[in-house]
Amino acid sequence: MPVDLSLIKGFIYPNEGWFQWSFMLVIYPYITGLVAGAFVVSAFYEVFHDENFKPVSKLALICSLAFLIVCVMPLQFHLTHHLRGFEIFMTPHLTSAMAGFGFVYLWYLLILLLEIWFNFREKIVEGAESKKPSFRRFILRILLLGSHDVSEKAMKTVHKVAHILAIIGIPSACFLHGYVGFIFGSIKANHWWASPLMPFIFLLSAVVSGVAMMYVLYWICCVIIKREPMNHKTLNSFIQMLFGFLIVDLAFEGLELLQIFYAHIEATEPIKELIKNELMGTYVWGQAIIGSGVPLIILIFLEWIIPWSKKHLRQGLMLIASLFVLGSVLLMRWNVVIGGQELSRSLLGTFHFTEVFGTHEGVGVGICLLILPFILMTIFSLFLDPWEYEKKEVN
Repeated sequence: MPVDLSLIKGFIYPNEGWFQWSFMLVIYPYITGLVAGAFVVSAFYEVFHDENFKPVSKLALICSLAFLIVCVMPLQFHLTHHLRGFEIFMTPHLTSAMAGFGFVYLWYLLILLLEIWFNFREKIVEGAESKKPSFRRFILRILLLGSHDVSEKAMKTVHKVAHILAIIGIPSACFLHGYVGFIFGSIKANHWWASPLMPFIFLLSAVVSGVAMMYVLYWICCVIIKREPMNHKTLNSFIQMLFGFLIVDLAFEGLELLQIFYAHIEATEPIKELIKNELMGTYVWGQAIIGSGVPLIILIFLEWIIPWSKKHLRQGLMLIASLFVLGSVLLMRWNVVIGGQELSRSLLGTFHFTEVFGTHEGVGVGICLLILPFILMTIFSLFLDPWEYEKKEVN
């Protein structure tokens, strides 16, 4: 994407006014983070046996699969030769960081599919043995893989295997998104990215966004779709989980800036100018103050000030905090991908990025890709029905 020379501030080399990565590379780590974050929510019930997350554990698995299918599509749209992108998955190798992503993606996909199959075992058998012919029954009979056994002994084995897969899935999911941060942190030519903290920042923000997304979906299921009471203990667990991970995430992001400013490396002053000018709106106001500060204040009120008896108020405020967090993480991805490229490699100037709506890498296609996982979740839910919350609220 050619740059408008009138937008350049300072002095840069002629070949620096070109953005290699655009909006597609912003939503790629964002969607990948939701994959890992949703799985972590499921693991709190499957691995740590926290009953408060049981109503959303299976929904989280479906969510993780839907986002996992879509997370590689932004890379496909980014490529000029789209079919070449599948070589990462068909012939993964270790000669480059991006090619190694094929191993990580395929491994996690296998673990996730197996865990979904074992967790939904009873529902698959129940739907496949339905006497009423339907397309759903036809698909579920295929998913049976020839096994109809749902005896007590068989289900004990199923739950045990699902538990083991969940344990394996936790580091696999974390490594999936931590690997994305590793790719950015390994690019030494970009001073904004080259930090050993980058994989941890990406991973923590992924968990934060996944927790926020799962609460939004849980709220939609309870309030809009099923119109049933929300489990109050599940709500409180979401509040505590989001608050804890958000604090740790903000601490690591603050440490990254502190390291840059305290070390007084050659890029310190240009990065300060970048934050004061080009990234003032998206980084300072969008990501830090509104996207992180506002939900943090809301979570503090929910945790210590607003009593548990104010159920509907707590649900609404938690929804607002979750939406703000999702926006903050998206802006964080923008600031890393786009903001990092707005700093010239020569450190002699900065330039401004202007996004377009059309083209195969534009915002329009990106919005469609962000919507697609929710369509896939709806389709998966028609076959597997992952909603499992109580008919009556548990106090």
